[in-house]
Amino acid sequence: MRQALAILIFIGMTTLGVMPTQAQIDQNLRAWWAGGELGEGQLSLSSDQIHRDRTPTFALGFFGGHRLSDQARVGLEMNGWLLQASNLNDPTVGESVSNVLGVIDVFPTHKIPLFFRGGGGLAMYQNNRPGESGGTGWSWTGGAGYEFRFSERLGFAPIV
Repeated sequence: MRQALAILIFIGMTTLGVMPTQAQIDQNLRAWWAGGELGEGQLSLSSDQIHRDRTPTFALGFFGGHRLSDQARVGLEMNGWLLQASNLNDPTVGESVSNVLGVIDVFPTHKIPLFFRGGGGLAMYQNNRPGESGGTGWSWTGGAGYEFRFSERLGFAPIV
């Protein structure tokens, strides 16, 4: 009986009492990053039968990933915009563009929080109009940004 009680106390102390240290928690949280983006999306269509000029519209996106080091992070970016909203009562209405991209951000220096973004992935165009069709293809992104840090875990980074 004493031996069983000693084993239970030992198991309880080694499994229930084990907590990660604060340094381990902070390191795990700092390794991940996430964000959102608001901006403008444009699409110019041209073929033998149609030619439409660029139509700017509101675009929304989300991204996130893993920080490899203080100078690089990799992630996934998803964004899209509507050129014409879909209508459940009229299946011939609706036109949209969306992208799924793998991205990498590179910080060239430790002193200035400037970074450069590049990436590529899949673009999807959907069109519900009669006689027209959607399609898929390759997409790419590139830009530069500057991180304004509010705290160790929160910041704002406009990207051009």
